This record gives sequence, C-alpha cells and structure tokens, in this order.
Amino acid sequence: MNLTEYYYLASDKQLPIGSFGSSSYIRGMDWKDEYGAGIFVEKEESVSKHFSLPYQVSIRAELGSFQPDDYSNISTVDYKCLETLFNYIHNVASAYKECQFQLLSSINSKENEPVKNHKKILLKQLKSPTQLILENQELLDIKKQNTFQRKRNTYYQKKTGLDFIQ
Repeated sequence: MNLTEYYYLASDKQLPIGSFGSSSYIRGMDWKDEYGAGIFVEKEESVSKHFSLPYQVSIRAELGSFQPDDYSNISTVDYKCLETLFNYIHNVASAYKECQFQLLSSINSKENEPVKNHKKILLKQLKSPTQLILENQELLDIKKQNTFQRKRNTYYQKKTGLDFIQ
C-alpha cells in the first residue's frame, strides 16, 4: 500500500482545482528546485467525517512536503509548497466577505482516523505559510469574518447580554 501524505481542504465556497505554483514543464529541464514546486488540487467527495463543509479537495505537495523533516530549517522546495497553499487559501478567501476552511493533514486512506489536535484560527491571523505545517491527523479551522458584522454582533451582545444576531 502506498502511504502518501496529503492535506485535505474543505470550504463553504467552491475551490479551484488543478496545479498551482509550479512553473510549466520545459523539455530537458530538471525541476528539482523551487521552480517546479507547488501544489496539485483535486476534487474529492466526502473526504473525511471530520469535515462539516461541502466543498472538499485533496492537496498534494509537488516535489516538496507540507511536513518538513527539520522544522527549524525548511528547504526552499518545502517552503514553496506551503507558500503556494497559503496563497491558494488567501486567494479563495479574497473573493468573499465571509468564508470558512477546514484543513486536515493525513496519510491517504487514514482520513477518518481520530484527530490528534484541532486548532482554530481567524484568516487575518494566518500570516505565514509555516502556520500551515500540521502534524499527521491534525485539523485546522480557518474562518474569515466580516469585520462590520463582528463589530455589530459585539455591540449587540454588550447592549443586550444576548448571543450574536444570526
């Protein structure tokens, strides 16, 4: 059985599929450096029981890894894969006032095994590609909120003592 490391991404918005970040193949060139690194995104159906969002894809690092061997000295190829994923998430989110993502790290065919760690972050706090380094079976929720709605909800909660407006 081939154990390949994948990241799986779910969103409440449609996700583009295809190859991102890597340079086009040129005959005779050996793409073993950051120019060939990137991500390949493929549509999936019901990837994991841990996802609650409808649009789901598998993401494979091209030439590099999302989980570097040495976290203190990430290779340029691994960093390029992480940076491409980071930009992919930010580019999708830029089209919407609010959106959500769930990112799961898993070995293929192990997507429904128990999650070892579940983290949550706001998109505006996601400032570095290295924040996307996840251990195997780790889940990261990323949420982009409408600033105006959040301020209105906070004001409403302070005034009434009730929970947020839906």
